[in-house]
Amino acid sequence: MSSVIGKELFLNAPIGIASVSREGLITQVNPKLCEMLCYDHDELLGKSILDIMQPNDGVHGKQSLIHFKGLTDFNLERLCLRKDNSSFWVSINASVSYSNEDVVLYITSIYQDESVNRSYIEQLESERIKFRSILETTLDGFWTVDLTGQILECNDAYSRLIGYSREELLSMHITDLEADESADATKSRINTIVTSGNAEFMTHHRHKMGHIIPIQVSATYQSDSNQTICAFLRDCTAIEETYKALNISAKLVLEARQTVVSISEHTLREIGQELHDDLGQILTGAAMLAEALSGGATVCGAKCEASKEISLLLNEAVKKTRSIAQGLYPVGLQNNGLLAMVNSLVERINSNFKIQLALTVNAKDLYFNEAESLHIYRILQEGINNIIRHSQATQASIVFNKNKDSYTIELSDNGIGLPTKESKIENNSGLGLQSIQYRAEKMGADIVFKNKPSGGLLLRLTFPLNKHLQETPYALHV
Repeated sequence: MSSVIGKELFLNAPIGIASVSREGLITQVNPKLCEMLCYDHDELLGKSILDIMQPNDGVHGKQSLIHFKGLTDFNLERLCLRKDNSSFWVSINASVSYSNEDVVLYITSIYQDESVNRSYIEQLESERIKFRSILETTLDGFWTVDLTGQILECNDAYSRLIGYSREELLSMHITDLEADESADATKSRINTIVTSGNAEFMTHHRHKMGHIIPIQVSATYQSDSNQTICAFLRDCTAIEETYKALNISAKLVLEARQTVVSISEHTLREIGQELHDDLGQILTGAAMLAEALSGGATVCGAKCEASKEISLLLNEAVKKTRSIAQGLYPVGLQNNGLLAMVNSLVERINSNFKIQLALTVNAKDLYFNEAESLHIYRILQEGINNIIRHSQATQASIVFNKNKDSYTIELSDNGIGLPTKESKIENNSGLGLQSIQYRAEKMGADIVFKNKPSGGLLLRLTFPLNKHLQETPYALHV
C-alpha cells in the first residue's frame, strides 16, 4: 500500500522530482519536472543532470553534484535549461542515499520553479537602486527614523543642508536638531504620524554652526516589520524670507492707505469747515447787508436794481459755498446723522447732474458709530462720482437694508458696468477704489463690486449685525 501511495505522490506531485545515479544520470523523473523542462519522459531518462543546468552559472561541474561524500542533504539554487535552451531559476532540495558500505547509491532531488520569486526579487532590487538614486540626487533632504526619533538613514542633501556629516547624523536623534519642539512634543508628533499614517508640517532645525533653518516636513509611517518613519525635508528659507517681505509690503501698503485717507480726510475737513464757518459766514453777512440795502432803497432806480442783483448773486454764492463745503466734508453728520446727510447728497446730485438718484431705506433702525458713518458716506460719495464719470447711467439708487443677521448698503446703476462679469476692487489701481477697499476693511465690512444680470454695476457693503449690536450704538433713526 505504501509503495502505491508513494508512486501516486511521485506521479501527481505539483513540483518536479527526479532520481539521479551517483554518476549523475537521471534514472527517474516525474511528469511535473518533464513539463518544467519541456522534455518527454523518455528523453530525460539516462540524461546527465548537468545537461539541464546552465553552464555559466558559476557552479557547473561534477564536483557540485556528484562528489557528495559525507553529505546527506543539500540545497541549491541553479539556472536550469529547458529543451529550447531557455533558462529559469529553480531551487533544488536533494537527499543522498548511501549503501551499508557508505557508498553513494543515488540522489533524490525536488525542483521548485523560482522564476516568479526571482523576478520579484530582482524587481525589488531594481526599485531599491532607483529609489537610492532619487534620494541621492534630489535637492530635498531625506531621512529615516525609528519610533524613538533615532536617525537611521539620511541622504547627502540633508547632510549639506544641516552641516553635519552622514556619520554624525546617524548617531543623532531628532531632538538634537529640532529647534521648535521639546522632546515631549517630538514624541507626540511621532505618535500622531504613526496614528494618521502621514503628516505635513513646518518646523525649524538647528544648523551645526548654530543658525536656524525653516523646514517643511512631509513624513510617512512605514508599517512594515521595521516600523520606521520616512520624511522629506525641504529648506524653506527663501519662502520664509519672501513671506516676511510680503508682510512688510502689505503693512506698508496698509499704512500708506491709512495715511492717504487720514490726510485727505483732515484736509477736506479743514477746507470744508473754513468754507462753512468763515467764507460762508462772510458771504451770508454780505447778503444780509445787500438785502437791507435793497429793501431801504425805494426810489433809487438803477441803484435799487443793482442792489437786488447783488443780493441774488450773494445768496447764490452762499448756496454754492455750502454745497462745496458739504461735498468736501459733511459738517452736519454728527448732529443730523448719516441718513440725513446721504439724503442731502442725493438731492445735490439730482439738482446738479443729469442722473436720477433714489434713496430707499428698508429698516426701522440702523446702528453705525460716527467713524463708520463717515466711511459709509465717503464710499457712497466715491461710488456716485464713478457712476457720473464712467457709467453712462441715467438712473442710480442707494438702498439701506437690515436683514436677519446683517446690514447691507447697495449702490447700483443702469450704466454699462464693468468690462468683465466680475471684478475685485483690490485689482484696480485707482486711488478712489483703493480708498473704498480700505474704508470697508476698517469697518470690518465685506464688499462686492460686480455687474448686475440686468445691466449696470452693483456695489454692496455687508456688515455683521451681531458685531454692531454688541458695540455702543450710534443710532441713526429713520
